Amino acid sequence: MKILQIIYSLSSGGAERFVVDLSNELKNLGEEVYLTTIKYKNSESDTFYLHDLSSDVEIINLESKTKYSLKGFLKNYYLVYRMKPDVVHLHLNLALINFILPILFLRRKTVYVQTLHNKAENYKNKTLSFFLMKFLYSLNLVKLITISADNDKSFERVFNRKSDTVIINGRAKMQKTNLFDITNKEINKLKQTKNTIIFLHIARCAPQKNQKLLISAFNKFIENGEDAILLIIGSGYDTKEGENLKSISNNNIFYLGPKQNVADYYFLSDAFCLSSLYEGMPITLIEALACGITPISTPVSGVIDIINDGVPCYISSDFSVNSYYNALNKYILKRNNIDNKLFTRYYENNLSMDNCATKYLNFYKNCINKTKSRKTFSIFTIK
Repeated sequence: MKILQIIYSLSSGGAERFVVDLSNELKNLGEEVYLTTIKYKNSESDTFYLHDLSSDVEIINLESKTKYSLKGFLKNYYLVYRMKPDVVHLHLNLALINFILPILFLRRKTVYVQTLHNKAENYKNKTLSFFLMKFLYSLNLVKLITISADNDKSFERVFNRKSDTVIINGRAKMQKTNLFDITNKEINKLKQTKNTIIFLHIARCAPQKNQKLLISAFNKFIENGEDAILLIIGSGYDTKEGENLKSISNNNIFYLGPKQNVADYYFLSDAFCLSSLYEGMPITLIEALACGITPISTPVSGVIDIINDGVPCYISSDFSVNSYYNALNKYILKRNNIDNKLFTRYYENNLSMDNCATKYLNFYKNCINKTKSRKTFSIFTIK
């Protein structure tokens, strides 16, 4: 099976991390996989995860210097026309919009699928994307995959139809890197005492990630005398908003920038903090579980689903500072009784990439078989 995975860039985001892992695992399963990025590679941040892509997966860069252009639309059309893939898998809405021409006109041999990586309500403010999504879904031109039960309910509320399937996100196995010992020394220098509790937050600086809530709650936590530090890893903290966050942070909060060896930081931390306003199924949450550390989170999609499966996460009752502060305190009170093996077992049984990729492959095959069972032409389908 020839599969094109399409994403705007390989910057340091959850969807980008997912696409690399999925491409690698589909290749391991014996499929012909191409990972296609749209954005012109003008900085290292655009290829943050490229070093994790298997050498057996061919990378194609369409070198677009603007988000949308007529030249880009035609180039994307020609790519699908020339390669004649069985499946085009679109990630994030920039990919959906950029590949609108092949979605409409190259349908005889190709199935188009899209993974909804975020809460559906988020797309209502993006007029062009929202219109295209409603149009394409209403005509069944793109098969839609949601990534958690709550994410699936969100899609149905917004688009008044059911998704084609739910496939929970997965993540490749987390492993310590050759920088583990250096990272351990780095963190030990930041600790106040040998018993300092290490909290970890991994996310870009963005309104969605709601870091102001996390920092305000952690400031209050430290003011009450807790021996703890918060490590913040990610890009964007050199922006005006990032500098504002730094200005309100106490001395126990450390901004470490983007890191290629995030696994080392997970393995050396005690708890993982997620403060987002909305999510689909956070890749960072899966990483935390894979490394056996306790999640503390706002009540967003993904986390809610895991709690319902009996995993002991600490979730704030709402999105207020006091509520998140209370979640931090609950973790402190119960941390000595937490069985961290519960997290790794849940990951292995439910969130590993080999399980996830197998489900995607079966879904692709099912879609292809249905396509072969009917005649198709242009944007019209005889069912």
